Amino acid sequence: MYKEVTLDPDCFNDFSYYILLQNSFGPEKGRFLSVSKRNWIQETFQIVKNSQLGEVKKKSIKHFLNKLQKDKTQNVILLNDSRQLVGKEQVQKWLDWHKVQHAFAPFDLIISERLEQHFWSNGTFNDNENWVVPPSKLVRRDANEYLKQLVPILNFSKSIFLVDPYIPIPNNDFVKSLITQSQKLGVKQITIFTSINNPDFQNVLKKISKEITVNITFKVVVVRSKFSVIHDRYLFSECAAIKSSHGFTEKATTGELTDNTSFSLVGKDEIDLVRNRLQLFEKENVDCVYSLE
Repeated sequence: MYKEVTLDPDCFNDFSYYILLQNSFGPEKGRFLSVSKRNWIQETFQIVKNSQLGEVKKKSIKHFLNKLQKDKTQNVILLNDSRQLVGKEQVQKWLDWHKVQHAFAPFDLIISERLEQHFWSNGTFNDNENWVVPPSKLVRRDANEYLKQLVPILNFSKSIFLVDPYIPIPNNDFVKSLITQSQKLGVKQITIFTSINNPDFQNVLKKISKEITVNITFKVVVVRSKFSVIHDRYLFSECAAIKSSHGFTEKATTGELTDNTSFSLVGKDEIDLVRNRLQLFEKENVDCVYSLE
């Protein structure tokens, strides 16, 4: 559901690419700009300064770049931990940086006119499947299929929250896979909100602890009343969010529509509301909390 896109600073000789960046990136759009933030902004700033754009347009772009630079909470430019460790000696210029990075792990899309890899033409998008983010996506109700769609979120996140009133924790392949993959990608905390308690939860946690090989906090919050005010199921982090119509439980394939769940992107206002509600749950409506640290 999320795309990792890198953008050539040289494109900002054309004001259209500023509009593209401003309107088509961020968690609600399903795309992150993958660049070395400080160096990319400096290079882009210089391109804009030396361009043939009018002063008003230059001022608009510079203001936007300054805002990106200063805002510590922005979720437009995101570079995952593994990319930050690659090619440090070549981060000064995007053209060199992106070659090293793309060889390390391919981007979903590279936007660059000088590399002839652009698709922005006269204010319209060419048909490019690596750019298009559908509003929703059918996903087979299987642990591996869930994970394929969620890895892009894990890749950019430190804290993961899974909200599903009906998800069982014991013997759950998805939960095991989520823990395993999160460790590989540098996630530091996983919190699961469920309404299903288990009298043997402590032994369950001991089994889960054997799956944990790095420093990661795993917490299960058991909420009473089956989330009467939160029906939808979510997986979200500090930078992205997915809603799942049938949650994150698995189901054998029977040829029915319910063999699949529908994943969709979640807007900031909705996920902020969910966060606030979960904070209230933890204070007022929790049966018990199980934690591994």
